[in-house]
Amino acid sequence: VITYPVTFIIFIFASYRWHNGEKIKKIDPLFFVINIMGLILGYSLVWLGFSLFGGAQDALIFHTVSVTFGLSLGANASNALKYEETWLSWCIYNVLNLIKNIALANIANVVKYILYLFNAIITLLDCKWNGDNEMVALN
Repeated sequence: VITYPVTFIIFIFASYRWHNGEKIKKIDPLFFVINIMGLILGYSLVWLGFSLFGGAQDALIFHTVSVTFGLSLGANASNALKYEETWLSWCIYNVLNLIKNIALANIANVVKYILYLFNAIITLLDCKWNGDNEMVALN
């Protein structure tokens, strides 16, 4: 209940930034701060959600949900700020979810996270090949 509105707000911010032509950034210290803050916010919001609305009492479930949500917050914020290394954040997130779903024998999600990993790699290649190249008008 809490996580989806936060993610939606980050998506709106990302759409605004990408629409305004912000340049793609290389990794810097802020990238790491964003991802650490994503984990802290992820843990905080999951704790709040479990406290307010109930949830599994299992510590493993709490930590799994907190870490994966925190990683997604960091990756979404990195995307909004147009960091080239956003693909790395998504790869870590997707690998953890892939391992989790293999352990749960959830084949549909295994396939989904394999496709997401493929998408992250394609995004990396696109940034490396195309970057912020502007279209040159033909005269």
